Amino acid sequence: MSSPATTPDPLPPPSTPDCPRPLRADAVRNRACILAAAREVFAERGTEAHAEEIARRAGLGVGTLYRHFPDKEAVARAVLEHKVEEVKAFIEAECLPDPDPWAALVRVFRNAGSEQAEDRGWADAVSAALGDDPAMCLHRERLTPPVMELVRRGQAAGVVRDDLRDEDLFGLFCGLSAVARSGQDWERYLAVVLAGLRAGGDR
Repeated sequence: MSSPATTPDPLPPPSTPDCPRPLRADAVRNRACILAAAREVFAERGTEAHAEEIARRAGLGVGTLYRHFPDKEAVARAVLEHKVEEVKAFIEAECLPDPDPWAALVRVFRNAGSEQAEDRGWADAVSAALGDDPAMCLHRERLTPPVMELVRRGQAAGVVRDDLRDEDLFGLFCGLSAVARSGQDWERYLAVVLAGLRAGGDR
């Protein structure tokens, strides 16, 4: 007696430049494991992190890593993009709904400082790996608009100095990042920055 015919799993649709083929579930899982492992390895080993160690920590072969990312710089770029999305989600979920624009803006700056201080290794590794790569400007493009919304609210409420512009934010966050990553007292630096941002404060 012949066995019943089975219907093969449908093939994924062909990819095109405008509509890339979606990753399979196992590929999505592997990519997530690689990024999580990369965060750990970058944090522990800084600029000495290697693709082989990232793959081993992810429980995958190095060939699997290279199927997702052509080199360590591509891994660093993906880690940065993922981190930017995390920060953006934090601002949108935790800060923008706050009716107090000054308190919300302080939370944004404090989160930035604490994140950099806690993850100095991976931040240094990503900066070293990417250098002048356009991905390093990603945080400016993605994060400036929601932060400027808080700034505008604060200006309208009279609690944020009225001459603060979006181009100022990039320098302030870069300075905070540099202080936090150097191991200095970033909270003291932030207190000075916030005093200068507050309307009527010590400028």
